[in-house]
Amino acid sequence: MAARTRRREKNQDSFSSITRLNCEWEGYNRKDQIVFISAELEYNEYIVKYSQSQIGGGKMRNISDIIEEYLKKIMHSNQHKIIEIKRSEIADRFECVPSQINYVINTRFTLEKGYLVESKRGGGGYIRISRITNEDKAKLIDEIIEMIQPKISQLKAVNILERLLEEELITKREAKLMVNAIDRTTLPFQLPLRDEIRARIMSAMLNALKYEI
Repeated sequence: MAARTRRREKNQDSFSSITRLNCEWEGYNRKDQIVFISAELEYNEYIVKYSQSQIGGGKMRNISDIIEEYLKKIMHSNQHKIIEIKRSEIADRFECVPSQINYVINTRFTLEKGYLVESKRGGGGYIRISRITNEDKAKLIDEIIEMIQPKISQLKAVNILERLLEEELITKREAKLMVNAIDRTTLPFQLPLRDEIRARIMSAMLNALKYEI
């Protein structure tokens, strides 16, 4: 019991340090401080969700999904859409190994999904994750078309479609149709030809989408 209490106090202290660091960024104001303080209160909610998934009550949730949701919740709660974290502290908070945090960052916060990950120099292992935004939707599509040339893997293509869905540029029905059109079972070609054809198909669909905006 005493060990659990010490671990909880350690987690709260580490979260407070991240909160202070976030609030010291250039451009942050009092309103952003309130956002991050409220995020600290939400931490217990995520721990409860994780505990329930481990116990087996209802559908099992993957720890990676919970960490991703936790980080996005904090990021999307402030106007800058930025968060700075330390892998070891997040790992301690969710009682997992730091490599699990690396996995979440490398697979859930990719450029294709609209995120930019940067390592902070001299920051003691802190990394910054920011959401890439573009108010000009047509320009965003042009940037994506340029990104996927001359070829793209199925995983990266699906990540891009997930981003378009989050940006509300496509509907769920359209996303499903596009995923089926670029699936490897639909394109029975050897690599790298399959990835090249997938890029051409996606470019054609995105160009058509651009003129519907």
